[in-house]
Amino acid sequence: MKTYKLLYSFVLLLIGVAFTACGDDDNDTSETQRQLIIGTWDTEPNEDGDIFEFIFNANGQFVENIYIEGQIDDIMERSYSINEDVINIIISIHKERIGSNKWAEKTINNTQTFRFHIEGKKLKISTLSGDRTMILTRK
Repeated sequence: MKTYKLLYSFVLLLIGVAFTACGDDDNDTSETQRQLIIGTWDTEPNEDGDIFEFIFNANGQFVENIYIEGQIDDIMERSYSINEDVINIIISIHKERIGSNKWAEKTINNTQTFRFHIEGKKLKISTLSGDRTMILTRK
């Protein structure tokens, strides 16, 4: 169960490549993509039944909840920015359940860059190299 939790988190923690955008002609596409990604997205349960929930807010904030055995086990508070089909995710706070009502909290400052594509109710996020991909469904 922890293996899959780490694997999916690894997808979001693996790449630390910065992306630089040029020109103002990307603004319309980027704004459309920002509007499309807003909302709550879930993975299908993995082999252990774990579910990853991504909540993208209009203000550039993003929360990842990891459900293990039906309850939230990890919470990662992040921010994000979009340029066309590229999303930069900045991890700021990681909370991990250490008891029934106790959480360990770490502050992290790490940026990862991914490609993403939205088609209907499906969100596909992959590393820039394309070797790791996560597919989520709009809730």
